[in-house]
Amino acid sequence: MIAAHGSTPDAGTEVPGLVDVARELYPLPPAEFVVARNERADGLRKEQPELARAVKELPKPVLAAWLTTLALRERADLIEPLLDLGKELREAHRGGDVAAVRALDRQRRAMTTNAVRELGALAEEHGQLLSAAVADQVAATLHAAVIDDDARLALSSGTLTKPLQASGFGAVDLFGALGAPSSGRTSTEPASPPDRRPGGERAHAEAETAAARRAAERAGQELTAAQRAAAQITRELEAAAQQHQQARAAALQAESELDELRRQLAEREHAAEQAAHRAAGAQREHEQLQRRHEAAAEAVARTTRHVAEQRLGT
Repeated sequence: MIAAHGSTPDAGTEVPGLVDVARELYPLPPAEFVVARNERADGLRKEQPELARAVKELPKPVLAAWLTTLALRERADLIEPLLDLGKELREAHRGGDVAAVRALDRQRRAMTTNAVRELGALAEEHGQLLSAAVADQVAATLHAAVIDDDARLALSSGTLTKPLQASGFGAVDLFGALGAPSSGRTSTEPASPPDRRPGGERAHAEAETAAARRAAERAGQELTAAQRAAAQITRELEAAAQQHQQARAAALQAESELDELRRQLAEREHAAEQAAHRAAGAQREHEQLQRRHEAAAEAVARTTRHVAEQRLGT
């Protein structure tokens, strides 16, 4: 069984009925836990004194532990897929499938991030604000339950008192993590190290070395691709700069030609104005000459009539 809280007189010994009582109490908000625990212990004292003592000694859960326990009851849709993913991840790790481990771990991180966000909303619904530190503890607990089967059992027990923390892959210390014992390891000592089968460590190290080598190769390829892309961008920038200079020179030339056309137009407009002025003067002179001609013709006609009249009179 997974050890219960180490402060009880018979830590690690399951008191009949204790797990059921603990599972009822631990989903309660931390602020209500102590009062509810004591009331339950008082109600059991007469008929079940041993159980009453054990209930009285149930430790109050910290906020992160309470929230993950509450999630088991109200948001199992967030927790169960993560735990199922953990089985695949552990199998891939034991099989040395580095690519699968990486893919599954990326999926784990995404699912954990989403779960922590959703659990923050769940905490608010129950009057609790989730600080960044508590959110980190919730994420660490989910991570531990994914990579270690005993941690999964501890989380699933519904009696967590403190957040879980993984050390490496599959090494989770469960000492004092549960308020009541449940199925799992029988010892109250810290969790044993992961897989110690002959050749296991060497295979794991070789897999990690191969993964590191492939990662370095990919990094080199990515660097080369990035350098080529940078060179291409540099060439494109230089070509664009040259095109800009050419366009600027063409624009200046066009502006100069436009200024010349404007000057020529102004000269022609001025010449046209002068020609119109001269034409108007010539028209006036023509009209004056026409009037003089008409006056002279009229004078000649009068003189001719006068001479004719005189001759007829004589």
